[in-house]
Amino acid sequence: MEQLALLSSAVNLNTVAVTVSILVVFAILVTIVLRRRRENVWQAFARRNGFQYTVVEGQPQVTGLLEGRRFELAISPESSDTGPLGVEVISMAVFLHHPPPGNLHLESAGGLVGDVQLAFNEQRYQTGNEEFDQNVNVEITESADGVAWLTPKKQQAFLQLVLATPTDTYQLAAGQLRWQCRTAISVPDKLDEHLRSLATAVRELDAPPQV
Repeated sequence: MEQLALLSSAVNLNTVAVTVSILVVFAILVTIVLRRRRENVWQAFARRNGFQYTVVEGQPQVTGLLEGRRFELAISPESSDTGPLGVEVISMAVFLHHPPPGNLHLESAGGLVGDVQLAFNEQRYQTGNEEFDQNVNVEITESADGVAWLTPKKQQAFLQLVLATPTDTYQLAAGQLRWQCRTAISVPDKLDEHLRSLATAVRELDAPPQV
């Protein structure tokens, strides 16, 4: 009986080992397929929009000019896309000619996140625009330049991005307007859709200062 039990245990262990091996191989194959799909999607996206597709240190990147402004599509450093079935964090950025003062930082914070930040972040700047303040976290030091730059039209341009896809992340900082999204694959329509949205918003956000 003991020998049968030991044999049965050994068989079970072998079965588990084989199952794990199959799952690992399957995960690796799926990852390869997804990465190839991403490569095809990004290359096609670059061709359609007159950008350049390159691979830098093993990571894909699309760069170029969007209406005269530097553009970049890349995998964010926050991404976990480093192993089997890793999830991408896509980052798309447009660099402004007339960026806001360095002390101004906008970031989407809608829904429950916005409620929590409003409740606990006493330093969060309030514009007086209720819908904007509810959905956007504004960090700004006491500066007339930063306040003057954030006009109602610029507030609306940024807010429209946030409301259109509240589960994504939008930031305006360091001279760039940036969109981030966590996804398993890169969908062609989604890239083009967000490119158009960023282009529309940046026209207002990058308007030259009034003299």
